[in-house]
Amino acid sequence: MAGGKVWRVARMWPGGRNKHGSDQRSAGIFGHKEISQVMEHYDVGFYRCGRIICGRGSVNVVLDTSKGRMLLKRYLHIDSGIDAEHFVLEEVIQQGFPCPFIIKTVEGCTAYRTKESCYALYRFMEGEAGTHYVGSREREREIARLAGRTLAGLHNILAEIDKSRFPERQDDVSCLWERGEHASLRIVEEYERSVMEGAWFSRRRVKQMLEDIRRYIGMAFRFRQEKRHILPEQIIHYDYAPKNIIISNGNVVSVLDFGEVRVDFRASDMARAVTSFGGRFGGKRSRPWIYSALLEGYNDVGAVGDEELKALPELLLWRELGIVLQTAACAAGPSSKAGESAPNVRARRSIERKLGYMRRLEYSGSEMVASYIG
Repeated sequence: MAGGKVWRVARMWPGGRNKHGSDQRSAGIFGHKEISQVMEHYDVGFYRCGRIICGRGSVNVVLDTSKGRMLLKRYLHIDSGIDAEHFVLEEVIQQGFPCPFIIKTVEGCTAYRTKESCYALYRFMEGEAGTHYVGSREREREIARLAGRTLAGLHNILAEIDKSRFPERQDDVSCLWERGEHASLRIVEEYERSVMEGAWFSRRRVKQMLEDIRRYIGMAFRFRQEKRHILPEQIIHYDYAPKNIIISNGNVVSVLDFGEVRVDFRASDMARAVTSFGGRFGGKRSRPWIYSALLEGYNDVGAVGDEELKALPELLLWRELGIVLQTAACAAGPSSKAGESAPNVRARRSIERKLGYMRRLEYSGSEMVASYIG
């Protein structure tokens, strides 16, 4: 029997946005009609809607079905890379790696698509996210080592996948360039709007922000050209973070969210993991004891090369640059009240803080990596 009966309607955050401010759907509801339309294409029997889990790129609803607990995921963009995500998931599942199992439609597809949205159904993974295990230093080191071993195991499996079969996806540096051009225009537009509204924002500071963004994008291109034959390049997760690992009984039972998977430097995953688990190098909330523990765990299963360690500062720069560009592109968004520019001022201050951190990484990144990782 395909489809079933909805026992309770699931509602999203009002106004079509989640609590992080991400756009969802203009209706702002993930309700009876939409869920029924999607679930008619799945053979799960009766089902009941549970809690909503909102993310930056998707809206998810937990379903208790006749065949167990599942997660229905609605992607906010049709071109969200779901083909690449499902290609990798199917490959790693065959190797026995812990990750969400895809429930196929009655037509045999891994996703259900409409003109407006794309949906996928997964087996729900029980356990605690890695973010839950924050407490004693020794406990955090233990989780970091476990996460490092899991990442190395994932890299070993992904390295065996033929990259030529991987669905074509724009490389990260090209994305940075397009987003950088867009972000620069938005900063200029926001400056002009602020001047018209009487809000103070220094022309010199705008010029400095634009110069920094364009300079870092140029550095990213040069870095890729110099390192493409030195650093190992393969399919990577690209969003390996505590929120995306599920732990139960001291083991990682699932690695989630392969939506950012791509072909890139393997060390890019390491840079993302190191700062996601331990915080920014030299930041107020950094936990330096996690950096070395994560790499120790990785070396238990794989091996981090000397060139990859040397490249960490630059890779951390590009990660921060992506965050800067995302913030800048949204800086000219509508204010919450008429004539109020405070949200945009906060965005500009956030950009300046991040660019300041990037300058520190640029000039003393190697010393920071050496002191924290050894």
